[in-house]
Amino acid sequence: MNTKKSGLVGTNQRHGQEYNKSVVFEHIRLFGAISRADISEKTLLVPQTVSNLVRGLIEEGLVMELKQSNVTRKRGANPTQLIVNENAYFTVGIQVQYSRIFAALVNLGGRIIRSMECHWDLPSDLESFADEIIAMSTELVKGIDGICSLSDLQGIGVGIPNLYGKIVSKFPVSSDSSQMFIKDYLKRKVGCEVIVGNNAHLAAVGEYWMGRGKVPSTFLYVYIGDNVGGGLIVNGEEYVGASGKSMELGHIQYMPNGLTCYCGARGCLDQYGSINALRKNLSIEDDKSLQDIFRGASGHQLAIIHAGMEALATSIVSVLAVLDVSTCVIGGPHAKTVFSFLLVLLKNKMREREYVVDVQCSEMDIHAGAIGAASTVFHDALWCKTSNLLKVES
Repeated sequence: MNTKKSGLVGTNQRHGQEYNKSVVFEHIRLFGAISRADISEKTLLVPQTVSNLVRGLIEEGLVMELKQSNVTRKRGANPTQLIVNENAYFTVGIQVQYSRIFAALVNLGGRIIRSMECHWDLPSDLESFADEIIAMSTELVKGIDGICSLSDLQGIGVGIPNLYGKIVSKFPVSSDSSQMFIKDYLKRKVGCEVIVGNNAHLAAVGEYWMGRGKVPSTFLYVYIGDNVGGGLIVNGEEYVGASGKSMELGHIQYMPNGLTCYCGARGCLDQYGSINALRKNLSIEDDKSLQDIFRGASGHQLAIIHAGMEALATSIVSVLAVLDVSTCVIGGPHAKTVFSFLLVLLKNKMREREYVVDVQCSEMDIHAGAIGAASTVFHDALWCKTSNLLKVES
């Protein structure tokens, strides 16, 4: 008997219908003020199917009809146009850094409705950490129409540094265990969907979701936080790797037998091309001073900045050599600070290798992790994932 499995599974009518509904919603989200006829033309779905799917989206409150059409016809009635109901759903996005948490209430349109920041020392146990997230989320939703409790949210997304568990000295668990504990604990407490992941991965999803067509469906995302991270979006879906640790750009070996990294290896990019490395080499402590130095650096400071950006650019180009993507987005809290320095080096190195890559600076900067975490909840629930077609009834 042949017991080999191909990995291919069939679909059914219900999953196909849900996928098509997601496709229709995505076109309304991307193009806005669009008619049913235009959706049919763009998606190649027959008009009656589009009408049925739109009816379902309206009943769910995700889509609204404009009372007055922006399109006029010489003959017949003007077509009814459809837009996303941006306040249909809300999510809370949490961005965790080693000294603070930023939390934001985000609507379906990607707008931050409320936000708050908490400066703290990492707790000695993950339960206290999760309780802090619940407290901040509860404060954010107070007085919001349609939200009586956290269970009324579409979900809560939490972006944490991948090595969080190793940083908490009194709670020495692996980062995988940390994320699983936080997710399970929050789901029991809040009663809505919870997504916990690497902050750089979630920020990459946020770039795609909130970009609304500004980036292609496949691109490399470089996250410039205190350390260097990354994410990879392939055909609109996040690639996390076999163990969830893909695109750890900060741990590419930049210098063989170089400086010892906090991960235990030697010569990692984080020790040469990260914001933390620049702070150390420039002998500064806060972000404001870093921005001031970038704007008016002395000759000595410029040499240090150049060395750090050289390390970062070299590593990014090495990744581009493997991936061969058309677009690279530089994002994260410090993206705008370093972008002009980094771009010059990247263009030179890409020119040498004859790479044609569009390098963009993200519009989401200091709050990229929080917006990305919130966006991932929406993306996971509403985006037209091809993987959803490969689900079968249990």
